[in-house]
Amino acid sequence: MRFSKAFETIRNNPNVAMRLPHWKDPMNVIKVQCPDKYSKMTHPYLYAESSFGRVPWQNTVPELFSEMWEVVATNEDDEYVNTFAEDYEYDDNIYADCIEEG
Repeated sequence: MRFSKAFETIRNNPNVAMRLPHWKDPMNVIKVQCPDKYSKMTHPYLYAESSFGRVPWQNTVPELFSEMWEVVATNEDDEYVNTFAEDYEYDDNIYADCIEEG
């Protein structure tokens, strides 16, 4: 799927992440961080999570234009286990208060 579709899916759901299939580390995913009152950041941002830790995500142009993005979900142990097709529908809208439209 395109970056925009994957991003729309993860931006409102903390239980899913996005990744490209050619990334070697299976734990390497992109997630949304929504700041709370204790955060130093004041706006939501994307971060990369891998077996090495978490860092702010620095995208590349080929990544943004890729049509191979996958949306993955986590299990109760926070392991990424499922890959969803483009028609994945999320149920909750946990980040609605911190991500404003337009």
